[in-house]
Amino acid sequence: MLDELNADEADPVSIAEIHIAMKRPQDALDCLELAFEHESPKLLGLGAEPVFSPLNHHPRFKRLLNGIGLSKYIG
Repeated sequence: MLDELNADEADPVSIAEIHIAMKRPQDALDCLELAFEHESPKLLGLGAEPVFSPLNHHPRFKRLLNGIGLSKYIG
């Protein structure tokens, strides 16, 4: 499934959700950082999406949220 999404050039945020479900947080963070580089509008809901709550305490996730101005939305 991931191969198909990558081939279809799916939004990296969507692919990150799959990595979270597969318990692969590092891969999810890689995708989210790629989404940041490509200025994906899907990042704007990142702080409110429960699917990403497993990443809330990860330093890379906190840096990402800070970079898009959403760091105040997580604990």
